[in-house]
Amino acid sequence: MKKSSFNDFLIPYLKERQLFYAFLRPQEALLYQKYLPFKKPVLDFGCGDGFFASVAFEEQGKIEVGLDMDPKIKKEAEDSGIYKKVIIYNGQKVPLPDDYFSTIVSNCVLEHISNLKLTLKELNRVLKRGGRMYLTVVTDQWQKNLFFGKIFGEIYQNWFKKIQNHYNLFSQEKWEKMFQKAGYTIKREIPYMSKRDQQLCEIFHYLFLAYPLLRKVLKPSFFCPNSDGREKSLIFFVLKK
Repeated sequence: MKKSSFNDFLIPYLKERQLFYAFLRPQEALLYQKYLPFKKPVLDFGCGDGFFASVAFEEQGKIEVGLDMDPKIKKEAEDSGIYKKVIIYNGQKVPLPDDYFSTIVSNCVLEHISNLKLTLKELNRVLKRGGRMYLTVVTDQWQKNLFFGKIFGEIYQNWFKKIQNHYNLFSQEKWEKMFQKAGYTIKREIPYMSKRDQQLCEIFHYLFLAYPLLRKVLKPSFFCPNSDGREKSLIFFVLKK
């Protein structure tokens, strides 16, 4: 059955993942739904273990290629059943031909890439002319909105950035320039997370010992997106080559 509501994407995260993901991933999954099914072939860049794709892109069926930099999770991605092939990216060259994919998806990955300019160039190389890239990124607003950052200041902000492996926390304007310089036209931009939801996501990082209890007492409505505006700490982009 086609998934179309926030709860459709929330329930798998409440059951099978750390609870802080429940504030993020269902919102992101909903953003991609307007563009499904993607034009084939499709590359999932930064595919991880395949869980997000199996939840968010179920309507798509099998995705042609999942690509990730971590060889330790390759088997998990393969076992997810959502990819026809899983490949490891060495951070230098994407091991695929020029103009190969019609669609690239990449969910909250680019902020973790140390050699971003080269990676954007490589993704552009393997994307067909006229092809689309759908992605989400974290901006510098994420740091500014941190709940405990208001208390402990820059020391906490830098520590949290380090443990999240965030190399690229740019302003919305700088992300736009990075994409344009790499050869993409920006077709759409959607900020998608409120300050309240971001701070709950942050706080829930530290409540992992209480997860068994929280799963029992918290209703799904607790995780529903807050309607008090959207900060520009996370942005969904639609790009065209």
